[in-house]
Amino acid sequence: MTETFTLTAKVQKKGDWYISSCLELDISSQGETIEEAVSNLKEAVELYIEIEGIDLPVKRPFLTKFKVKGKKTEDKKTEDKKTEDKKTEDKKTEDKKTEDKKTENKKPK
Repeated sequence: MTETFTLTAKVQKKGDWYISSCLELDISSQGETIEEAVSNLKEAVELYIEIEGIDLPVKRPFLTKFKVKGKKTEDKKTEDKKTEDKKTEDKKTEDKKTEDKKTENKKPK
């Protein structure tokens, strides 16, 4: 008799793809959407269970958190915004210098 078991999927965005991983069986798949990634993972897990003859339920992994020290990096949007702000500020400074030169050249000598 076949039963239905609930397994855990972790999904992460990597570039243009979503990567899905089954935590209990250490199997991964991917898709262009979250739904596709999970659907592909389900198919991969079902094939793995069938081919390898895995008995369910499998033990769930024990998850915990821990801290490490490291340099914090800003996300791409923040970096892009800072770059754009710098370009805007540089442009304003250049425009101001140009305007000052024009004003200086117009002064009677």
